[in-house]
Amino acid sequence: MTRARPLSFRARLTVRWTAVFSSVLAVASVWIFIGIRTQSYSDLDRYLRTLAGTELTAAIDGADPHVHELPVTALAGGTFTEKLVQVFNARGEVVASSPGLSQSVRLVAPDVIAATLLGEAPVDTVLVEGVPVRVVVLRTSVTGRAYAIAVGLVITDLVSSLTRLGWLLALVWLVSTAATAAVGFALASTALRPVKRITQRAMDIATTDLSARLEPPKVDDEIGLMTRSLNTLIERLHGALDANRRFAADAAHELRSPVTAISGEIDVALRRERSAADYKDTLILVKTRMASLSSLIGDLMLLVRAQEANAAVRTQEVPLDALLGGSVERLAELAESRGVGVRLGDVNGLLVYGDPGLLGRVFDNVIENAIRYNREHGEVALSAAFEDAARGAWTPGLVTIRISDTGSGIPEKERERVFERFYRLDQSRSRHTGGAGLGLAIAREVLAVFKGSIRIAHSSAAGTTMEIQLPGRASHPAGAAAPDQEPSLSIAPVPTRNVSFSAGSRHS
Repeated sequence: MTRARPLSFRARLTVRWTAVFSSVLAVASVWIFIGIRTQSYSDLDRYLRTLAGTELTAAIDGADPHVHELPVTALAGGTFTEKLVQVFNARGEVVASSPGLSQSVRLVAPDVIAATLLGEAPVDTVLVEGVPVRVVVLRTSVTGRAYAIAVGLVITDLVSSLTRLGWLLALVWLVSTAATAAVGFALASTALRPVKRITQRAMDIATTDLSARLEPPKVDDEIGLMTRSLNTLIERLHGALDANRRFAADAAHELRSPVTAISGEIDVALRRERSAADYKDTLILVKTRMASLSSLIGDLMLLVRAQEANAAVRTQEVPLDALLGGSVERLAELAESRGVGVRLGDVNGLLVYGDPGLLGRVFDNVIENAIRYNREHGEVALSAAFEDAARGAWTPGLVTIRISDTGSGIPEKERERVFERFYRLDQSRSRHTGGAGLGLAIAREVLAVFKGSIRIAHSSAAGTTMEIQLPGRASHPAGAAAPDQEPSLSIAPVPTRNVSFSAGSRHS
């Protein structure tokens, strides 16, 4: 069975608008008809009672009740409404009647006569020989005897007028509904034409050239807002695709180098028979290359995880001294090999919010850069400061960690580019030191997950200071003494102290 094709948005909009309008118009038409009908019968009843009162006065001007004939000839052939009159005695018998009524025809039933004699004046519509008649019944007495007089008017013209009014309202409803559907469809088409044009243009951009953009809006309305939003989306999408292309190309290039080197070492080893020692040297070299390759793959996976892991990453309070102390210990051998001293400030009592494993990798990367790109026998200084949130704010405080080196500095135009993936300030030196250009990119992405940031706070020929900010708190109130520590202000950098190692002949 073929599934029916769903209606377009324009058609659904037209149908809904038409349904609402037709419902409102139908209710209004019904109320108009009921109002006119009610008012017409009210006016008719008021006139009928007046006529009945006049007829009653004329009917009792003698010894017995009687009915006066309508002087039709005096009307000179003009149009008139036929009047019917009957007089009933207390037993419900007809004692007088209009000439046009036969004795067998009764205008009202006996129970109505009985109710009238008890003091009521009922008004009703009856059928007399198939003709609708509006009848009012009044009570009177002649020479002490009670009578009921029924006066009726033929309302054929009124019923016909109301019927024509009903059909006219139905026709107006039908024509108005059709016209509304046509106008609604035209208006929907006009309103959606810019959307259709924007949609088609967006599809063309998606399939051809993402560098193109939608035409700027001429009017600052909902369509203009949508156009600007789509342009922003396309801009970001274009940037993301370009970044992914560069990332894929750079990753392929970076992975090709160690793989090619490993393949080359193996080819050289297999060209001829070699001793066990030669094979062992080759395997050691291949293992070193594999470690570099494994590190690069790990960095790539960590970068992807930092970009995508929002709900999966756990956040907890992490002591800052444990994070920085762990990084210093892991990088002690590298610092000693390069003759760089590392000096860690007093960061006891400061806590940051994040994942200890990921934050540890961040500090490893930043401190490793500070060591690798430092001058010989240089120094790396680590310090931290805490700033509490504003009073009444629903946000945590901010811990600022500064990592300063004594390297040659970073040119101002390169200070933002160093956070790009695979970017190296000095390509040849980075190759020599083994960097892949991912450390700072990973640091920025990971910190963004925990609402943190990293930037170059200062850089000159005397060195560079990297500034990392993370949400956190101080484990003791500002101005109070931490355990085993002298009192100090938590919003200012804490004093520095020596750590467990020094590099080369320098002591810190």
